Amino acid sequence: MNEDVLNFLTDSANSIREQLDETERYYLKDFASLIKKIPKGIIVIDGNEPVKNRIKDRVYFVKYDDIYKFEDYLGNELKLSNILTKYKDNTLYIAASNSNKYEKLCADYVCFGTNDEKIIQKAIDELYALGGGTVKLSSGIFNIGGFTLSSDGIYRAITLPSGDKRYTIDIVGQSQMTGEKDSSSIYGTRLFVSQDVLNSIDTSKPYEVISALPSTNSPNNVIHLTEFEVRLATNQKPVVCIDLFNFGRVRLDRIKCIAYTNTNASLIKAVKGCIGIRMLNGSNNGQENNFNSCGCSGFYEAFQVGGEHVVLNNCSAIKNVYGYTFGNYTYQRAFNHAITLINCCDERDVNLPYFHSNTGTQRINLIDFCIERYASATPGGVLGSLAKESKNGMFSGDISFTVMDDSATNVTNIPFFEKANGKNFKVRNSIHALSGTTKLRESYAANQGQTYYDTDLKCLMYYLNDEWIEIAGNSSSEENDEILDIKSLNCIKGGLRTTDGSEIDSNYYVRSEYISYDDDCYYTITCPIGKCIYCFLYDENKKYVSYSKKQEGTYVYRVPRGSYIRFLFKYTNSTSSSGTIITSPSDFLADYIITRTEKELDINTNDNIYFYVDGDDGSRVPCVLRLPSTYKSSGKATQLVMCAHGAGGTIVPSTDTNQLTTWLGCVDNGYAIFDVHGASATMSKHWGNEEAIHVYYRAYRYIVENYNIDETMIISGKSMGGLTAINFASYYPNVCRCIAVLYPVTDLYNQININKEMIGNGNTSSMLKAYGITSWTDENILPEKMIGFNPLHSRVVAANKILLNIPIKVWHGNADTYVDYNKTVDFVVAIKNAGGHADYILKDGIYHGNYDKNKTPLSETNATGVVYDNYWKTEVVEKELIPWVENFKGTKKNTNKTIRVNGSNDLQPTTNNNHWKNKKWYAYGTSLTDIDNVGQYCKTVRDLSGLTLTNKGKSGGGICSNTLIKDAVMNTTDGKLEADLITLEVGANDTSATLGTIYDTVDNTFCGALNQCIRYLQKNTNAQIVVISSTNSRYKSGDKTVEFTPEKTFASDNHTKYDQWKAIREVCAINSVPYIAMGEEAGLGYARMVASDKYNIDNIHHTVLAGKNLGEFVWSKLKDIPLWLSELSTTTLKITTQPTDVIGKSGDSISYTVVATGIGLKYQWQVKSDVSAEWENTSIAGNTLSTLSFTVPNNYTNRYYRCVISDSNGNTLISNAVKLILHPLKITTQPTDTSAAIGDSAIFTVVAEGNNLSYQWQVSSSNGANWGDTALDGNKTPTLTLSPVGTALNGRLYRCVITDTLFGDTVISNTAKLTVINTNPIKITTQPIDVDSAVGNSVSFSVIAEGDTLTYQWQLSKDGGTTWGNTSVNGNTTKFINFAVPNADYNGRMFRCVITDTSGNTLASNSATLTLNGVPDVTITSQPQDISAEVGDTVNISVAAKSSKSNKLTYQWQVSSTGTTWSNTTVTGYNTSALSFAIPNANYNGRQYRCLVTDGNGSWALSDAMTLTVTE
Repeated sequence: MNEDVLNFLTDSANSIREQLDETERYYLKDFASLIKKIPKGIIVIDGNEPVKNRIKDRVYFVKYDDIYKFEDYLGNELKLSNILTKYKDNTLYIAASNSNKYEKLCADYVCFGTNDEKIIQKAIDELYALGGGTVKLSSGIFNIGGFTLSSDGIYRAITLPSGDKRYTIDIVGQSQMTGEKDSSSIYGTRLFVSQDVLNSIDTSKPYEVISALPSTNSPNNVIHLTEFEVRLATNQKPVVCIDLFNFGRVRLDRIKCIAYTNTNASLIKAVKGCIGIRMLNGSNNGQENNFNSCGCSGFYEAFQVGGEHVVLNNCSAIKNVYGYTFGNYTYQRAFNHAITLINCCDERDVNLPYFHSNTGTQRINLIDFCIERYASATPGGVLGSLAKESKNGMFSGDISFTVMDDSATNVTNIPFFEKANGKNFKVRNSIHALSGTTKLRESYAANQGQTYYDTDLKCLMYYLNDEWIEIAGNSSSEENDEILDIKSLNCIKGGLRTTDGSEIDSNYYVRSEYISYDDDCYYTITCPIGKCIYCFLYDENKKYVSYSKKQEGTYVYRVPRGSYIRFLFKYTNSTSSSGTIITSPSDFLADYIITRTEKELDINTNDNIYFYVDGDDGSRVPCVLRLPSTYKSSGKATQLVMCAHGAGGTIVPSTDTNQLTTWLGCVDNGYAIFDVHGASATMSKHWGNEEAIHVYYRAYRYIVENYNIDETMIISGKSMGGLTAINFASYYPNVCRCIAVLYPVTDLYNQININKEMIGNGNTSSMLKAYGITSWTDENILPEKMIGFNPLHSRVVAANKILLNIPIKVWHGNADTYVDYNKTVDFVVAIKNAGGHADYILKDGIYHGNYDKNKTPLSETNATGVVYDNYWKTEVVEKELIPWVENFKGTKKNTNKTIRVNGSNDLQPTTNNNHWKNKKWYAYGTSLTDIDNVGQYCKTVRDLSGLTLTNKGKSGGGICSNTLIKDAVMNTTDGKLEADLITLEVGANDTSATLGTIYDTVDNTFCGALNQCIRYLQKNTNAQIVVISSTNSRYKSGDKTVEFTPEKTFASDNHTKYDQWKAIREVCAINSVPYIAMGEEAGLGYARMVASDKYNIDNIHHTVLAGKNLGEFVWSKLKDIPLWLSELSTTTLKITTQPTDVIGKSGDSISYTVVATGIGLKYQWQVKSDVSAEWENTSIAGNTLSTLSFTVPNNYTNRYYRCVISDSNGNTLISNAVKLILHPLKITTQPTDTSAAIGDSAIFTVVAEGNNLSYQWQVSSSNGANWGDTALDGNKTPTLTLSPVGTALNGRLYRCVITDTLFGDTVISNTAKLTVINTNPIKITTQPIDVDSAVGNSVSFSVIAEGDTLTYQWQLSKDGGTTWGNTSVNGNTTKFINFAVPNADYNGRMFRCVITDTSGNTLASNSATLTLNGVPDVTITSQPQDISAEVGDTVNISVAAKSSKSNKLTYQWQVSSTGTTWSNTTVTGYNTSALSFAIPNANYNGRQYRCLVTDGNGSWALSDAMTLTVTE
């Protein structure tokens, strides 16, 4: 119906306007938004429709012929102003004193032109009480008349709310004002501080026009300031216009701050402390800390910027001493997040940006930063310094800039930084060329981190520490190095096939010609942002060999002598059928750089490398890689570390705050590290779900395919990233060396249902959404879709069988309640109990992330006693994690579920190398496997291996096109449960099936069916599972007219045989099963099938000769594939018997024994005598044997022992830590009951034996049902003292919890009861008495009592004493109350007083009753009379009254236009017995007047109302 009303109003707009007065027309401007707020909309009807048909409380728009009216359901006319008032939202309009009359008519508040800040403050406070809203300022000038001292010592004109209440407040003006203060044409909104006001301030104190008080909750509060100007009459006073220091979620749009009253270009310099906009304490809500199109002029500092995730877009600083300053932050975490300025300008400011020292480092990016260095237009007429750091190296970032001098043109000879500043920045003048002659390079004012290829020197140069250095090549030894002229590569539109390198037509690609070189060479490729490049390699005959795809970044690609290379260029977001069309190849290729050298160039490893991979939803997911300085594109591969960030992190290249910071120590130690944004481009919070795991795997594959990176990696992550890391390792164990995680989530159920902190911040709903869970009906169990992703209860450890035999170590704070550290302990214990290798370290007093047990940032003064810049980086990763993972660096160890057995290169098995001999083999597959039909290769494998073969081949069988093979695989009765080896040969008969994606699990795609088969066998058998690809046929099955070459497409989704083979390989990879590429690698390709009948019998099946060749190929791969772990338990390193605790005393002979299996075992016993101490090798004799024996020396204390066991393959296990208990924990003297008088002391004592004891006294006020720690004196000692004792403590129970801090053992003492004796009880000596009185009379009640430091509270009962409530009448907390009886309802009310002493004891007085049957003290003797008169007549209204107790009466006349709402009048005689005034207009018709008469004793009487009738 709302839409109908809008259309109706539009059609009738002209008629409506003609019928409205100016005020009503003004209201029409907001009417469209108003209609949307009216419940159920507005009903449009014809005026002839009966009123009785209308619905209550609805608004009607009624047409009477050509007249239109708004009416209510009774037919009463409604003005637009009435409707606006009734349905008004949380928006307050404030009109300036010089705004137009229509704005004033519409406004909630109208300013007077003096102290306007008080009106604005009132509106803000009103909205804060409502939970937020919008303050709309009219056009005009709001004059700031003064500043108010706040509790933090700052003088503020307008104070934005602070406190625990969350809110959002918008302050919206009309626009930035242009023109001067005295301009006759006013448009826009200005907050103005005059010269007089500024002259009155104390310059030694801080003053701010708009700011906020500090608040712990301020990051949750949102402030939006939009379209207004703040102007100071002078810049010679230290005043801040807008200070957003105490807010973390802020947006400023089109805000202007000016510190002068004229536009004279020859300004004087501002004084220090005169600041435009300050933002120094942003939170991690990056989407809120935005400044858009804001400007500051005339200040000492225009923009004082700091915090985290702050973005300034299109902002300008003009004619200031400093346009932009950064630093001086107080919020340590801000250093992990970037500040970004985009297209901002620094025009005619004295100095370029200044970077203050921090206690930590931060990244600042200036993108397209515009500078005008005009000496002639600068305040004071002189130029100051270029950009400077107060401490060189405290900041880093990327800066691209242009700079104009007095010539008003962009110049190349002005640098950005002063010398010896900005060493960690990468800076470039945007008009500098990337390459050219030496002369051109020397003409530039070079900038830190700038690169330039010198074509004279044939060398890539790098500007570092104020000088150019060569980083690749030199003029004498690298004469053949060159930057290729891409235009000379004859690039044209078109693509290249990734299957064979052949050419195809396309508007989305540009391809080069064939390029060759007469020696081995390297191509160093710099690929710009948003673009990518494919490198296609061909042999000396231009036959396709392979290709590699490179995304944005710098890469090195090696091409052998005589080979050819072709480059294929495209936008990153395009495919062969969609994306961005390339219109001009030359323009598109302009920013690619390809350098050819005979010696490999070093690539810059100081910066993050960003690339993208596909998410499961098809979005492009940002990823980040950091290489160590030791990285080389050839030779020894670099070790990789996966670093999964926590739930709050993001990877967005333009604003990345470097989530890798925690692991940068790994880079310094020679590791490459990487991270990804999340499960998709829009979901940075990865919750360990399958989509996130897939993205990490794709990123890993991209890295190993494009860089010289080892194919196995170390898995790490923190918080939720730790969950993702563990789940990743369980999905892809074959690529993992070890797992090293920080405070990880290991129990999803605990996080989503029990952890109230996480539920409160909304992460629970986000996590459920990530798993596709829309509703969760049973909160007692984990949602089904999360099963398999909860490490503590599935996938990793289940039923005491280890499924993830990868070494894992966990670091966690023992004060972490956000991610429960106890779950880490449970997780590690479960792995160890199942035979796995796991350990944990608990960090004492550490909460989640970089916070102590009190949730204080570790970067500030905290409970640990030490301030850390980044605790987990410096204290854990660099000191503990890296040394631990070094044990697993180097050649890949097979630490997952299998152990390889080295075999001979000979095909014929021997007794020494053939672990398959006599093992049971079930072979599933097509007719190529079926030895009872035409299958051949299995016979050769059987004969070479000695395997006992059970043939399960199916002629014509498939897994998707038909399900003959799949049905056989899932047959539970065919004996496969006893198999040692199961092979699955697939592909030949599934050519017509849709390929699908490698993560499918559905029935109707080939990949989905293959995943089902593999996972069924993994779950239901103990066999080693191997997948084998089918060979290619000459013809399509059943149709010998269709040649079936591997690159030919088939099936509805147009995939090729190559695509199918690749999919099989990748499905095997994600399921961690071995793959034998018989189809693509065994040598029986299409050409050989066509060439000779020696290899095929029907262009599909194999001859005996072909079967022999294929079988030998399969066996060459199979013989190195291991048995399943259970078959090699005697050679697998495993602890079968753990050492146990020992209780003894000095002089006893004791021993610890560990039993393990494995090859070449070595033992090393270790000891520690304190829970926080490091483990050390013990020097006791026999410390390298499996049994450690010794005699306990005198004065020995409790301690731990453990054994580190290693085998000859380099694997290591650590036994459980066991105790030597010499002083068992026990209580020798229990606390006893005690009594104490009020004000005395009470003492409880406990005595215990043991070492390293800690004490915690607890109290119960529920007779032992519930207990809590007490904070009383001595609460952590053997003696607890309570002083002084009050009656509130009477009957409370106390006990002590005693803990052995080394072992964690705990005992709890007996309970002891406190009895409190009261020696001075409350006594009432005079009770309240009943009172008889009358309405209007003053009455009183009193009580007198004795006792210690008494307090009083009077109470009232309206129901005869059944229920009581506190009263607020005069004296309600004293011995005496008095009040005037307001009405007859007070008849029969009862009053009493509740008295409380200093010990909390209470006593209620007797009740006293008020009876109203007496005579009023004040009575009206003559009532006012109705009057009729004309406009202009003088009317006289009078009243007569008397008092029985006083001769002094006072009068107050009141007026009402409705008879229901009354207000005091101020006309002549308003405070006498007679009122007199002249009637000004007809609006006085119907007004009513009455008089309130009061005597000097507080009694009163109200006259009858008279009515004034105004006649024509």
